[in-house]
Amino acid sequence: MAIEINGLNNPHAAGTAGGSQISSTRNESSGNAATQGASSPAASDTVQLTATAQQLDRLAKHLEGVPVVDSQRVEQTRSAISSGNYQVNAGNVSQKLMQFEAYLPADR
Repeated sequence: MAIEINGLNNPHAAGTAGGSQISSTRNESSGNAATQGASSPAASDTVQLTATAQQLDRLAKHLEGVPVVDSQRVEQTRSAISSGNYQVNAGNVSQKLMQFEAYLPADR
């Protein structure tokens, strides 16, 4: 049985639809394929991905190439700490802590 996926170059990434609507159709010749023998053509399945699923696939491929950590910024911070030039902005730290606490559940 052949499977054709329209709108996606990688057939192994078909699960990346992310809840988007996938329509599929199955074309089979009449009768049971097992009883028709090897000379009958194989049935084919077709899956049509939505524009949203295609966009999610493109975004996933793009994100694979983006580093998780900004190595240059980490190195700058390390060298500033080791040289003793790193200064903590207490106002920024307190503001971020207050923003963080706003997201915590009230019944802690």
